[in-house]
Amino acid sequence: KTRFSSFPDVLVITLGRFVLGSNWVIEKINSKIHMPEEIDLDAYRGSGLQPGEVELPEDAPAAAAAPQVNADALAQLMGMGFPEIRCTKALLATGNNGADIAMNWLFEHMEDPDIDDPIPVQGAPGGGGASEADIAQLTDMGFSAAQARKALQETNNNMERAVDWLFSHADSMEEDTPAPSGASAAVAEPADTKPARYKLVSFISHKGTSTHAGHYVAHVRTADGSWVLFNDNKVVKVPAIAGPLAEGYMYLYERV
Repeated sequence: KTRFSSFPDVLVITLGRFVLGSNWVIEKINSKIHMPEEIDLDAYRGSGLQPGEVELPEDAPAAAAAPQVNADALAQLMGMGFPEIRCTKALLATGNNGADIAMNWLFEHMEDPDIDDPIPVQGAPGGGGASEADIAQLTDMGFSAAQARKALQETNNNMERAVDWLFSHADSMEEDTPAPSGASAAVAEPADTKPARYKLVSFISHKGTSTHAGHYVAHVRTADGSWVLFNDNKVVKVPAIAGPLAEGYMYLYERV
C-alpha cells in the first residue's frame, strides 16, 4: 500500500470540468459534485516499514544497452556483403577505428566458431566503471580525470564518443564533485506529526454554459467564518455556499 509521510500546508483539488467532446470541441461538465468543507487525511498517513511488509525498490532496473558502433563504417561493411552481426563485432573488436581495419579483422576471424553468436548486451550507461587506461588516454589530451570519467559514463565507456562528448560540452561542463558519504549524505527531515486535517478556505467556479462563454468567480472564507463572493469588481457577502460549492472548479484547503 502507498502512504504519505508528510502533507502539504495547502491542499489544492481541481475537478475535470472541461473535456474534449466527441466532435473534438471542448465541452463543460455542469454536474454538481459534493465537496466537503473539512477533510481528514490521517487515514492515509504512513508509519514506515511495518512487520511483514516489503519495501518497494527505489528505482526500476536499468534497461540493457546495445553496443554502439560507427554507423557509417557499419553501413560500408554491410555494403560489402558481410552480415550485420559480424560487422558489429569487427568494429567493436577494433575500437571503432574505421571500416578498413574492421574488414581486416573480419577476414582474420571468418572461421571463428562464435563469429555469428549474439553480442552480449552491456549494462545501462554509467553502470560499469571506466577503465584506467581510457581515463589516462583522455587526461593525456588535457582533460581532467573527473571530466574523463563523466564523458565515459555518458557514452557507455565508448572512447570515440567520449572524445566527441568532451569537446561538445567543453563550455558547459563542470568538474564532478565527490558525493557525500556516511552520515553526512543523508539529512534528516523533521517528522510531520501535525494532524492531516484541512478546512476549505476558498473555491473557484466557472460561470457559463461552455468554455467559450462566462467567467470565473471566487468564494473566500473570512476570518470570522463567513463567505465572500468575488465577482469581477463586485464583492458580496453570501449567506450560504451549499449551492455554489457543488459547482466549483478548483478548491483550496488549508491545514488546521
